[in-house]
Amino acid sequence: MTTIQRQLIARTETADYRFNSSWTLHEPAQQQVWQLATVDLSYATSSPEVVGSLANVKFLFDGHADINPRASSAHVHFLARILISVPHARTLRLGLVIPRVTGRIARSDIVSLRLVDLPGVKSVVTLADPNQLFDLESTKRENGLDNFQAFPRLLTASAAGFVISSDVDVDALSGELVQRLSIPWILPSSREHRHWTLALVDGRHDPHVGESLYSAARALGIDLVVVERPGHWIGQEQYRSWYKDLLIIDMTVDEGLSDRIVEAIQGSGHNIDGIITLFDPRAAATAKAAERLGVARAPAEAFEVATDKLRTSLLDGHSAHRVSTLEDAKSLIDGGQASFPLILKPVAGFLSEGVFLVQNFKDLDHAISDIVKLHGKDALMEPYCDGPEVDANFVLADGEILFFEASDDFPTSAEEGPNGTFIEQANVLPSNLPQQELQIIEKSLHQRLLQLGFRDGIFHLEARVQHSKMDYAKVNGILDLERRPASSSASSGVPQPSAWLIEINPRPPGIQSFQATAITYGVDYIGLSLLLAVGDRERAKILAQPFAQRHQYWSQILFVPTPKGGKFDSNDVCAELKERCPDLVPHISVSFCHWKRGDIIPDPLESGQLTWIAYYLVNSRVSRRHLLEVCERVRNETHFTII
Repeated sequence: MTTIQRQLIARTETADYRFNSSWTLHEPAQQQVWQLATVDLSYATSSPEVVGSLANVKFLFDGHADINPRASSAHVHFLARILISVPHARTLRLGLVIPRVTGRIARSDIVSLRLVDLPGVKSVVTLADPNQLFDLESTKRENGLDNFQAFPRLLTASAAGFVISSDVDVDALSGELVQRLSIPWILPSSREHRHWTLALVDGRHDPHVGESLYSAARALGIDLVVVERPGHWIGQEQYRSWYKDLLIIDMTVDEGLSDRIVEAIQGSGHNIDGIITLFDPRAAATAKAAERLGVARAPAEAFEVATDKLRTSLLDGHSAHRVSTLEDAKSLIDGGQASFPLILKPVAGFLSEGVFLVQNFKDLDHAISDIVKLHGKDALMEPYCDGPEVDANFVLADGEILFFEASDDFPTSAEEGPNGTFIEQANVLPSNLPQQELQIIEKSLHQRLLQLGFRDGIFHLEARVQHSKMDYAKVNGILDLERRPASSSASSGVPQPSAWLIEINPRPPGIQSFQATAITYGVDYIGLSLLLAVGDRERAKILAQPFAQRHQYWSQILFVPTPKGGKFDSNDVCAELKERCPDLVPHISVSFCHWKRGDIIPDPLESGQLTWIAYYLVNSRVSRRHLLEVCERVRNETHFTII
């Protein structure tokens, strides 16, 4: 380990700003593809302080060596931004992650992705380009240097940079980095570099939801050809750099949709390597188009079954029926083919809209009427399983499970009393179910996916554990999964736990869930879905690996459901909470307020549209119990007004 000192000058049109700089290239940890460099920066004596920005800046080292001509704008902007934040009379320490083996980076922003919420690290910036080739030894040989005595070479050899808090021990930080970066994220130099093109059917609901997909594609070096309707937001000029081409068609979900998708892609002249949609109603049509284009990853029928809740229920062996009138349902109950309690829901639906827990004939009449009226379709009627619910997510490559995780979906208001809904309120990662029950869930649901013909992709399933040894109970005012009393779970007459499939979504989970998994485990479902759609299993196998310690903390997706309709008469409730309760800020990784002042919110009971006021991703490194206590405060401190 060698420390080198040089003077750095940031020259602008009006002044020279002088900094003392010293850097250390630390010994790499065993079996790691990277090593850490730290850089200390402080103002030189008599140098003026930077005020404002460093526009049109030129960097000099020891008065003569300009920054490496290979440096990209990312390197220049990173260094300029860092120098602005150097404190007076104190030292600012940077960290640089330098690939030490020869090869291309698997995903350009992989370091930034896996350093989210790393204590003592802030302002992480990606310095690598997509598919960038790193060759540390050649860089050293070109300069005749062994220890990067020229600071620009150190910077341009880095995949990412960040600021290190002054109280952080570098050795301890190195250990944390090993926990997060111990996957082989530099591909072997012998691997043939290939350029991928992916067709995306449906450009996503809005920029907030879509940005993560388009940024993942860019970081993976995948060109997107977007198939969308006229007037969609993705066609606006400010988003033109997000994709390679935009094909406009009639996106109506009908028998001709797959034909229109095929015609548009064939007529565009693009040779695509795969096609994907993350919108369930268009999944079957997209799969049919994939078959005709020769890029299918699963049979179209698999998507047809997965997006039909009746066929999915029958697949799992449930006594499920299609009903359209109260008389239909009554005849099934009178004939002994169904009994209360029951679940009624649309055959095709999402966001838990139109889902009812039915305890009697009065509830049954109301449920069928509402489903037919609001959704215009028959209802699915099936038995209700009261076991704990989980969200189960799979990453499959050639049928093999690359990554599996389950989270606890807490009880909804529908299960707490009348007039409630099944819209989610809380989801906690990782699950608190016994390992045996998690293994039952994993094995059973995996077999269902293979049975349908799914072998590659990201799959978001919802299920319950029938006859679980766990149940929800309040302990000192905090609701959580607790072990049932021994008398009710250990007697010889009690059936063993089993998986109860609710639904299969042949796509990644929604934005809240994929964000939670990315920051909790370091695994990004969106990027993996793109890789698997084009058939790049090699990179998928690398990037599906979680942190060495698996999860970095306990986390909860905390939803604040909309209680009624009316005009939203508050500002950003998340920003307001953070300002009022600064002690909660370190526990909130992500937050989003869905409404702006003056927005008209539909009434959930009258319209059947279920929405949230806001959501938070909350974390705790202390314990699951501590997480739930923090979340209780966040929920209680989220204030809003609807008039």
